[in-house]
Amino acid sequence: MDKQKPKERILSTTKSLFYRQGYDRTGINQILEESRSHKQSLYQYFPSKQDLGKAYLEEQRLDLLNLLRGLSEKKEDPKEWIAAWVSVLKRQARKEDFFGCPFANFSAQSLEEKSIFQEQLQTVIKEWILVFETNFDKWKEKKYISPNLNSSVCAKKSLVIYEGNIQLFLITGNKSYLESIESDFLDLIREPVR
Repeated sequence: MDKQKPKERILSTTKSLFYRQGYDRTGINQILEESRSHKQSLYQYFPSKQDLGKAYLEEQRLDLLNLLRGLSEKKEDPKEWIAAWVSVLKRQARKEDFFGCPFANFSAQSLEEKSIFQEQLQTVIKEWILVFETNFDKWKEKKYISPNLNSSVCAKKSLVIYEGNIQLFLITGNKSYLESIESDFLDLIREPVR
């Protein structure tokens, strides 16, 4: 017997379907059927599909920030930090249902309603960059990397390294792009970025 409450079932099902199929290709009836929920329950918690989209983005945001902050707490050295992050990505990529960055995918798959989610997506990116920037500041302070590196620039480049390599992996299926995340990141912290 499923012990999840209706809201949790709906959100869990939505998270899976939006990630696998995309926002535009997932209908309310499919969410109801797969979550074994009633319309009344759905609309009590999520008055519209757009509200489901916002809840999905929030769930993904929390997952991402928890992962990155957790790695930051466990791994002090930037080389260990990126190795741990890439290890997580490789584990995810081995799964049949790995479709890359949930935020990039959602943005591309919700084109008709993109303006509704734009602010929330931009906030996620800002928070993501801030976590990276905080790490770079900490690594500079502890002398793991050059104090001349610009933390803000490095943080943005780190996100580009991740997004670019993940997309290339998904396009080609070539796992060397996952390895490139680590090597590109290591090149970044070796180079004087201003």
